[in-house]
Amino acid sequence: MTLSRPTHRARLEGYRLELAARGHDYDGRLVFNGEPHGWALASYREDTRRWEFPIGVVDQAIDALVRNAGADAIVAHDDFWAAALVRRLRGRGIHVPQDVAVVGYLNHYLADWTDPALTTIDLEHQAAAKAMVEMLEGMVQGRPVGEEQRVVRIRPQLIVRDSA
Repeated sequence: MTLSRPTHRARLEGYRLELAARGHDYDGRLVFNGEPHGWALASYREDTRRWEFPIGVVDQAIDALVRNAGADAIVAHDDFWAAALVRRLRGRGIHVPQDVAVVGYLNHYLADWTDPALTTIDLEHQAAAKAMVEMLEGMVQGRPVGEEQRVVRIRPQLIVRDSA
């Protein structure tokens, strides 16, 4: 499987490493790469004044992960895709979180407004921005910046809501 974006590759590698650390084998059937199927960003249609997702790809993901591989949880690419998955799962008679848990990524404000509300991973953008500004202020003020001060690790946070 080829994932074209560095963030996609990094997430997949993190998934593999965490599985190994917990003594589990990687099962490629539990990873859906939508890019070859037309997995693209949602598009806004002027005629309907609505955002549209390529629902066929969402259905393919559900078939591949839930129906065929027996997944009981999905970590989506982002909160928008998680919301689309929740909606399509419901439309296909699959209940979230009773049958399949769904976790988004980014902690977009829409996560509170989905039904059920999305559990999501918050990348802590505010903490990252604060660290960058503090580092820049120090540089402007002439404080020496050593290697240990240039590397800042911001730990993502799991925001638990109703979908998982």
